[in-house]
Amino acid sequence: MGKGTYKYIADRDLKDAETLLAAGSFSSAGRFAQQVVEKYLKHFIDSNGNTDDIAFLATHNTIKLYDKVVELGGLEFNRDCQKMMCVLRNYYYDVNYPGEDFRELGKEEATD
Repeated sequence: MGKGTYKYIADRDLKDAETLLAAGSFSSAGRFAQQVVEKYLKHFIDSNGNTDDIAFLATHNTIKLYDKVVELGGLEFNRDCQKMMCVLRNYYYDVNYPGEDFRELGKEEATD
């Protein structure tokens, strides 16, 4: 897999997330975890979808991405996995941007 692909970047971000988690930077690790999942899902869509699916590559919504991967046959639907996609989607905004929903992650959340 070449540099500059969703998978290459996700693999790199996963290493960064693990490093941040080990260093105790829990909010940053959680933010990277969201990015890792998002990019792996986008990799599958990019590799297996058609031109109608290109719009999914612009979203950060892990729930929509997960549902598209299920639709394309890449994963079997799993309610617990879908719930985790909701948690990760919130990390993208709540940990990454100021506002009334801003928060810091603890060790348990980041590890999950």
